Amino acid sequence: MDTESYNYAEQLVSVFRKAKWKIIETNRSFLDDIDSDVVVAITDNEQIEVANQIIFALNNVGIAAKKLTKIRENSFSGAQPNTIYLIVGAKK
Repeated sequence: MDTESYNYAEQLVSVFRKAKWKIIETNRSFLDDIDSDVVVAITDNEQIEVANQIIFALNNVGIAAKKLTKIRENSFSGAQPNTIYLIVGAKK
């Protein structure tokens, strides 16, 4: 929801765009249960390995990232199957 988090998310996403990943538009929802700089959420168990690699890479460059095992139902609109989401937390 806030501009700082949105701008940070856009900077992260630019890396994946440059790597030619299919990226959907950044969602500006507010989630109150994010307890890390970035949470990597998956919608299918087949994505676990890739999600773990993303978390490893982010942590290696000093971005606190961890996995969210399940996206809370109705937490944001437009969640799609077979999709990995990077959810950026807001400063407290």
